[in-house]
Amino acid sequence: MKIAHFIVQGVRIVVSKLVICSVMAIGMAAPAHAASDTFHQLYTVSPGTSVTVHNRNGDVSVHPWNQPKVEVYAEKHAERAEDLQHVSIEVAVGESIEIETVHLVENLQVSVNYRIQVPIGVAVPKVRSSNGNVEMADLQGNVEVKTSNGQVVMNRIAGNVQVDSSNCGIIMQDVEGTVFGDTSNADIQFRNVGGVLGAETSNGSILAEISTMPAEEVKIKTSNGPISLYLSDELNARIEMKTSNGTIAIRHPGIVPQTAAGNTFQGVLGNSGGTLLSVKTSNSAIILERL
Repeated sequence: MKIAHFIVQGVRIVVSKLVICSVMAIGMAAPAHAASDTFHQLYTVSPGTSVTVHNRNGDVSVHPWNQPKVEVYAEKHAERAEDLQHVSIEVAVGESIEIETVHLVENLQVSVNYRIQVPIGVAVPKVRSSNGNVEMADLQGNVEVKTSNGQVVMNRIAGNVQVDSSNCGIIMQDVEGTVFGDTSNADIQFRNVGGVLGAETSNGSILAEISTMPAEEVKIKTSNGPISLYLSDELNARIEMKTSNGTIAIRHPGIVPQTAAGNTFQGVLGNSGGTLLSVKTSNSAIILERL
């Protein structure tokens, strides 16, 4: 039997559990490796240079430092020493620096973990990996991250951030631009961000602080997990929510209900001609709070 409740004034619900990652990255979870190798190089760059990273089976960490060079430090790990020679780290230097992990032979059990430092102001617009975590902080410029089976953590980014992952969580905090996150089987968390374009996951919770929504429609969607949204008083939004076997709690005093029937809710915050905010989950609660 489906149960849905609409609570305008009720006890605040706090999501205390943050599922970060249900599947550990190969580079982090594997036992002690039989063989390893390191790569360490410095590359002089000029202002305006950007850096991109394309990795396979491993972690990527990117931070700024007070040097006019890009530092690339990588650790290769394998169960068999002979496999290491079949994985190379290639760095192409031109108008941009492109860092890539190249597998000369397929189906190798080799992981590569990167630690990259870039000069202050150098953008890192694109990072790709698989079976590994991505962590970036204190960078300038827009960033697009794509990985699988890896947690993504973005802190203090002066630009827009878009993240696509799976089976692991997404955390973005202190991002000056807009954010978008898509994952599965894990949680998404946005705190102190410039604006939200959307968040989608499954079997995980979503917690988002929303100050602006610079789009015609913003979708916040999960399944089997709660959604907690903290909305600014400055927003103009048409709100549509739906859940099953859970509650809908309206704690923001500025939200005006329009219809509430079954397990659905429609209302308005600010101007009725604003962005459509679509919120959906199943088997859990939706909570709207004032930011």
